[in-house]
Amino acid sequence: RFDQMYQYVDANQLSPRLSFTYKPSENTTWHAGYARYFTPPVLVEAAPANISLFRNTTGAPSQFLDDPVLPERSHYFDAGVSQKIPMGCSSLAPLMLTEPPVGARDCGTLDVGIDAYYKIANDLIDNGNFGQALVLSAFNYAKGYNKGVELKGKFTSGNFRAYVNFAAAQQRATDVVSNQHLFDNTAPLADLGGLTEFQYLQTHFIYTEHTQILTGSTGLSLRWILRLFCALRLPLRYGRAIAMGLECPLGRHHRSSQRNFMRGRHRRLQNLVTVGLFLRAITGTQS
Repeated sequence: RFDQMYQYVDANQLSPRLSFTYKPSENTTWHAGYARYFTPPVLVEAAPANISLFRNTTGAPSQFLDDPVLPERSHYFDAGVSQKIPMGCSSLAPLMLTEPPVGARDCGTLDVGIDAYYKIANDLIDNGNFGQALVLSAFNYAKGYNKGVELKGKFTSGNFRAYVNFAAAQQRATDVVSNQHLFDNTAPLADLGGLTEFQYLQTHFIYTEHTQILTGSTGLSLRWILRLFCALRLPLRYGRAIAMGLECPLGRHHRSSQRNFMRGRHRRLQNLVTVGLFLRAITGTQS
């Protein structure tokens, strides 16, 4: 794949991709792959700001470095395995409110899998709310990486289905190379070893704004038949992530949230749980 970008900067990249699958048995599948990605920034977040207009004003930034936001270039590695486990067969009668067809059988299966990935990024794109602005501002880290693991499971037996997914991930980066004016470079901080916020970012890996530590979801559904096709679905989702990132208005910054974030102390974590209940009925006959 070849990408050409004409935006606030001009850039291009040839992005090869390779993957393979191996099935040692009917119910087991191994997979692995590599991909090269080219990700342009969102236009509205990457628009350049004329910060020279704020020179000699109370809104002036602590530094006037303002390099343009660059496209992100990354190498992505992925490998995993999935296993299908037969759970045996039984009569469909207990799951139906009408007589099942003669000889109908319910053969349950359990599908499980694990997948691990690692991403190496140059000019990693991140964004955040700075000052009182209600829109996001994008910037690049010179280097960054993502790593994580995902687990999945799905059980199917006739009209009953249940699933569960879980993921643990981490993203860290260092060295801001665009929109540097968003970060304070005047006030040394004792808990950063006497470095300013900008100096610390240039020499240390930190957790990025959108790092999501844990994510999980589960749900079940049951369909029964009585001249109506009825489906009951109960999904549940859970997420645990850093709730606040760098909040650095021009010339000022909220030190308390920034310190915990930059040092990777996951003290400010946000838990999000959503639960839903869905019931659907469709008139008709079973085909």
